Amino acid sequence: NVDSCDQLVTVSDDEDPQVVCFPSVQFSLGGEAIYITPDQFFRDASDNTTPDSLLDIQIKRDSVWQDSILFDCEDVNQTELFVQVRVMDAFGNFNLCDVQILLRDITVPVLECPSDLTLDCGEALDSLGTPQIWDNCQWELSHRDDLSGLNACGFGTVYRTWRVEDASGNKDSCVQAIEIDFSGQPQFTQPPDVTVACGQDISPSVTGEPSFVDDCSRLIYAIEDRSFSGGPDFVEIIRRTFEIGDLCRPTYSEEFEQLLYIVDRGSPTLDCQAEGAYYLHHDSCDIRVEIPLGISDNCSTAFEFGHNSPSGEIVDNYFIAELGVGQYDILVEVTDESGNADQCQLNF
Repeated sequence: NVDSCDQLVTVSDDEDPQVVCFPSVQFSLGGEAIYITPDQFFRDASDNTTPDSLLDIQIKRDSVWQDSILFDCEDVNQTELFVQVRVMDAFGNFNLCDVQILLRDITVPVLECPSDLTLDCGEALDSLGTPQIWDNCQWELSHRDDLSGLNACGFGTVYRTWRVEDASGNKDSCVQAIEIDFSGQPQFTQPPDVTVACGQDISPSVTGEPSFVDDCSRLIYAIEDRSFSGGPDFVEIIRRTFEIGDLCRPTYSEEFEQLLYIVDRGSPTLDCQAEGAYYLHHDSCDIRVEIPLGISDNCSTAFEFGHNSPSGEIVDNYFIAELGVGQYDILVEVTDESGNADQCQLNF
């Protein structure tokens, strides 16, 4: 005797797959970006029911599971860069692991210098072209000028070293040669004509000297002074000839003139109390009086005198008169060649 029945048997898989990931993986960025897939992160993945080839393996960086993730220059040298790997079997069982990504930029930038060139002395060195640069990621460009090839006049060669370096320390450099020459004529300022008080220092450092307005010349000069009568307005006129030379160009020479007008602006000083007065007695009642006058002036050597004595005169800086007995107040005035005057009173 036989009997039978049907029984529904459900076989389920609730066991998670096994996955072994590398704790960290280093990648090299050879271009602007790189796609990274899950199989690059783990050593092994297996399941008790689902064949390895049917396991669903995905990764995510933020919140979305993907088959691959794009990394670019922004991710280079980031220390907190992690992804998560998920291995899922056919029944939805899954296992996770975290992997640190170390992304390195191995591309060396290529730098091509601007062409060598020649500048006129005095031209700025700040606009001499820009190098051509090829690189996959961001870079910084700098330059350094070697001025040791310039002489004291600023002529010679400047060697500009251009340098480019990216965030990973990859770098390249090149050297641009800049020749400095001077093709023009030196430009200088000429001191103006000046009016100088008599007795004042008339050296060029006081009355004015030429100076070059460019940085490519080294001034030297010599002067020759010739004196002329100043006429009614000036004590003296000095015609000063400057001969200009340039230590940077031995063959260069140029001349110009400057006029110095010497004027007497100070009054003479007249002293009526000078010592040495003496009196000569005559047979008559009149007395011959001779009184020395003290005179000083910063410029003039010839003077005109005046006084209010009806009988006196001034000879060789002496007031001379024949006077009778009595008390006298005589006003004496002296005037120099420029019309400056002083007065004093003779009391005796």
